[in-house]
Amino acid sequence: MKSFRTLGLVALLALALITGVVYLVLTYVAPMDASLRSATLLTAVLAVLLIGPFVHQVIWRRKLYVLEPLIIFSLYIFLGYISPIPSFVVGSDVFTHLFGATFYTDLNKSLSWALVIVILGVIGFYLGHAAVRFRRRNPSEVPGSERPFNWNRERLLTIGIIYTVAGISLFGVGVVLLGGFNALLAGLYDRLRLFAGLNYFIQSINLLAVVSLIWWVYLLREGRQFRSIAFWVYSVFALLLGCLQGNKSFLFIVVLSGAVLYHILHKKIAPLTAAAGAVVVFFVLTIFALFSREYLSNGHFTTIDPNNLSETLPTALETEYGGNFIQIQALTLLVDRMPADLPYQHGTTYLSLFTLVVPRALWPGKLLPSTGVFTLAFQPQLWLDQGTTVPPGLMGEMYMNFGAAGVFVGMLLSGILIGRAVGYVEQHPNHPRPVLVYALLTATLPHYLQGDFVGGTAMFAIFILPLLFALWFIERQPGRLAVRARRAVGEVPADTDPSGRRLGAYGPTRVLHLRGNRQPYHR
Repeated sequence: MKSFRTLGLVALLALALITGVVYLVLTYVAPMDASLRSATLLTAVLAVLLIGPFVHQVIWRRKLYVLEPLIIFSLYIFLGYISPIPSFVVGSDVFTHLFGATFYTDLNKSLSWALVIVILGVIGFYLGHAAVRFRRRNPSEVPGSERPFNWNRERLLTIGIIYTVAGISLFGVGVVLLGGFNALLAGLYDRLRLFAGLNYFIQSINLLAVVSLIWWVYLLREGRQFRSIAFWVYSVFALLLGCLQGNKSFLFIVVLSGAVLYHILHKKIAPLTAAAGAVVVFFVLTIFALFSREYLSNGHFTTIDPNNLSETLPTALETEYGGNFIQIQALTLLVDRMPADLPYQHGTTYLSLFTLVVPRALWPGKLLPSTGVFTLAFQPQLWLDQGTTVPPGLMGEMYMNFGAAGVFVGMLLSGILIGRAVGYVEQHPNHPRPVLVYALLTATLPHYLQGDFVGGTAMFAIFILPLLFALWFIERQPGRLAVRARRAVGEVPADTDPSGRRLGAYGPTRVLHLRGNRQPYHR
């Protein structure tokens, strides 16, 4: 007990020392007004908290792997809540250009309180993740942890064909209802209005990406991930068709899910490799966003000049980066203007998840998600004139509904969810269901943090629901009557049990897992 107290005291002293050093560095690198010293100190505290998962991996694992939820969470909190602050306080960021520098009643005070709320949220997430991890058992002690998945290749091919035909057919119907392929490409700059009432048709094209992810897991388990030309041709085809939605989140989630699956099932991806891949993906996503927003609708780029790429391209990349990471600005605005200009929503933005399935054309007055509520409250012309919404971020949405306490509790529950996903994949490392759920949850985590709960959950559901059905279909054993019928005509050997399994010398032997007791029984 004494050693634990000593260790805790040393940790607190080290935390205080590191916070002081980070505070001095921030003050030197990005000097702020004297009234912002409290915000600078809070930024230092937040930065130290975000370093924690990296230090934990290096000390306890002796290695650093960045394609894990806790590391991705810390990175995106840094990018969304710390990196924009220097440009935010001087009014040169994208969010301030959009809303105006005089939009705040007390910027300095509101920024400080916003940072306090973020610190509470980060601590809540870490506590939830740690609490679940502390209760986790050794995978070898969990009954059924190594239960093999029955990869029925005929069923894999069948569900692949069904999903491919259904996805392309429904997407084609949606394109026809839009007015043709040219109308689709010309309207991608305003996807919300373009796809209104047709999302079920348009988003069906994601079924091809689901097939690609399942196929990828199968090849990784077989060790043939780089030898299947058919897989790579199909995957490129699926990505190209999926990009016709004009949604860069689709491309990001599929690519990151594939990387996480490779990281789990085949070989750990080194930090430098992951960093290089992140730079390439960011560049590709930026070009894709500019192409779908500007070139397809105008016939030319308005942000970049092909004759002067050395100056216009870096500016476009900086603008795209700044537009994606506006979470601290949005939370500061909410702290500053609530509840005077926007009352607390008390969970109504979360209820919009259940009304999301009904097209707005059938229910014009249905509940708005937090993105719509936030935009209509503070910049309604963006929605009314351009059909654009501004996401408040996951913590911003929690604050919008239940205040600071809601942020802490919400992030605590989020940490528990992520921790359970990590534990599930550790207990079942060879089963595709927990591995795919974990990979998709990890890949959509940035979408949650940058956007909102409803948008992130909808994107997660688009992939996970057809994926789970496909895995059930692939693994499902033939029924007893089907086996008997096939046995009667000689298609199945006589020495098989009712499920179609081959009998051994002493009959089929199975293992029952009843509350941790493994008891073999014989028929």
